[in-house]
Amino acid sequence: MLLTDIPQSILNEATHNNWHYTIGFIKLGVTGGQQTAELLGSGVLVTASNQPAILTAHHVLEVLPKRGRLGFVLSDNEERTNIDVQGISYVEVDRGNVDADGPDIGFVRLSRAVASSLGATKSFYNLDKRREVFLNNPPPDNAGVWDAQGFIEQLTRVDTQTNPRKMVKAFCQFGAFGGVVDYVERGKYDYCKFPIRDMQVNQKPNDFGGISGGGLWQIVLDATEGGEIKVKDSLLRGLVYYQDPFDTQGHSALRCHAHKSIYEHAHRKIAHNAP
Repeated sequence: MLLTDIPQSILNEATHNNWHYTIGFIKLGVTGGQQTAELLGSGVLVTASNQPAILTAHHVLEVLPKRGRLGFVLSDNEERTNIDVQGISYVEVDRGNVDADGPDIGFVRLSRAVASSLGATKSFYNLDKRREVFLNNPPPDNAGVWDAQGFIEQLTRVDTQTNPRKMVKAFCQFGAFGGVVDYVERGKYDYCKFPIRDMQVNQKPNDFGGISGGGLWQIVLDATEGGEIKVKDSLLRGLVYYQDPFDTQGHSALRCHAHKSIYEHAHRKIAHNAP
């Protein structure tokens, strides 16, 4: 099935489904007496052996605040959700010497209280339920359309019109649909690429800064008895960590950790890092 054959309503449904697990990290500050907010990266809410965590890229962890408060983007409502970083810890899974080659993976370990607070708005993706399938018999790549999902700094908007004395900053959660290529295994991790030229989106940025740590999802499709396309399942297949430079033809790609990196190595690290 061609991507162009999939109704926009189905793509919207998939984006909404994956939004429940997607989170944005925000740096909070004050400039000239006014509160500021800066997008630091994206993450995916997961659990492994009942341990809640935010899966993200290692280099995103490096820029998260080590003291004070960390902000989150959780919904499409005006909010100032933030927590004291004493309620969390940053766990480095692995980081390579060459940014493009990886590995680049880590997670934020959450206390039960913080996880419960986030769970009031968002959902946690259970890695345990999918682990055996992905380690032994993962679904074929052509079983559905792929979705790279996270927050894009280039699409951030600032609104000062509603109230001149109040600035509202809107961070854009972005879902781009396409396919994956160039699956490889290097060392104990696996990787794939999500070509930007294949994306079907209404507004395509040329800089995907901010999406690092976001999820790479496979949307498995099915058909009703009447032949209508429907979403059968949404599977976390990887983690975005790097954008290739554009070549002379205007092509680029998002580099991602693939399923073994998530369900074997990240899962084991999260499961054995309970407080």
